Amino acid sequence: MNYELQVDLEAVRFVLSLKRSDCARLIRWMDQLKDLPFTEGQLIVLDATGREIQVSKTDKFLVYHWTDHPVKTVRIVKIETNF
Repeated sequence: MNYELQVDLEAVRFVLSLKRSDCARLIRWMDQLKDLPFTEGQLIVLDATGREIQVSKTDKFLVYHWTDHPVKTVRIVKIETNF
């Protein structure tokens, strides 16, 4: 579908702080999200502007993302540990 992936700096820092295997697994997951831009999360939260943010649960993480279809960009705005 040729969508671009944009990741918030704090999310990048989070990924880089992980052990190598978790980092690699999460990067593969994000790459798949880029290729499937219509992916819906298990939860939806609203950001400060009222935009719906999808929250996808992976094995160890919660990934907050939304897709800007007019510009073909998947935006990851936050990643946190899923406990």
